[in-house]
Amino acid sequence: MRRWTQAVWWSLALVWLAIDQAAGSAACGAGAWRREVTGRGTDLRAAQRAALDQAVAVVTERLHALGLWHWQPDGEFVRRHCLIGAGRAGPDEPLTDGLVAKTWTFNLCVPSDQTLRRLDAEAWRRDTSTARMGVALRVVVALAWLLAVFVGQVRLEQWTRGRHSAVVRTMALGAGAAGLAWAWGA
Repeated sequence: MRRWTQAVWWSLALVWLAIDQAAGSAACGAGAWRREVTGRGTDLRAAQRAALDQAVAVVTERLHALGLWHWQPDGEFVRRHCLIGAGRAGPDEPLTDGLVAKTWTFNLCVPSDQTLRRLDAEAWRRDTSTARMGVALRVVVALAWLLAVFVGQVRLEQWTRGRHSAVVRTMALGAGAAGLAWAWGA
């Protein structure tokens, strides 16, 4: 039993690593297009954050243009897979009252449509799998609860030698109904 458990855990670890590697090689291949994004802020760090937010918005806009809604890129994905280089500081832009806005520019590589579709399909499968596992967990817990209630009822019937059968059955039905209501999500 221990070897089987270890085999399952190692298999899950390998699948997780394979999925992580597949997502890691996503961005700048054939069919990808490049674009510059610029962010503005009160200092360079704020300008970098604004430029990264702008890059995420560009990739998200491309996803939505393709009709893909399940996968949404985050700043970390865009930083690791879509930005080319570290970026560069741009010219300062004057604001009102003599204030100056700093700018930062990134070269962005928006993944190809095929890559975006693949990432969206993976996210859809992951969401569906999570939902199914949640339902399966509720069913297993409800069945275990019903089994425990049934065994408890039988043991209580034996212990009381059948003197309180109606009360024991009513308690068992109430406990079983409560477990089913929880499993159903009521």
